[in-house]
Amino acid sequence: MTDLDPLELAARWRSAVSVNDMTALTALYNPSAQIWTNLADRTHPFPAHLARIRQARSMCSTWSYEDVRCEPLAAGYVSRHRVRVTVDGEQRETIAAVFVDILDGLIVDIREYLTPPRVIFSEQRSG
Repeated sequence: MTDLDPLELAARWRSAVSVNDMTALTALYNPSAQIWTNLADRTHPFPAHLARIRQARSMCSTWSYEDVRCEPLAAGYVSRHRVRVTVDGEQRETIAAVFVDILDGLIVDIREYLTPPRVIFSEQRSG
């Protein structure tokens, strides 16, 4: 992948998740990427992270990012946003802040903070 502007990469990431395009999503990551979340309070390798996204997307009939505020950082970008989904006809949301490091145009590290009171999938807390 050619080096994308960090904000363009962020937009492509949100779009791929929103439309459930795992091929496009995978193309944005370095295979050795590491992802930390405050819900699990541990780091996951990229394959485990992708499996969690696939599982979450399979449970949702809709998925959108709203109130997005995305800013470039020296090594990547930070995105603050709401994730709104529909699960079994019920709308749910969480507020997130995601710090992403990019190297050679690919995501190499993510630190994701979700608001626990508004967790979309409570079973993801256990790790």
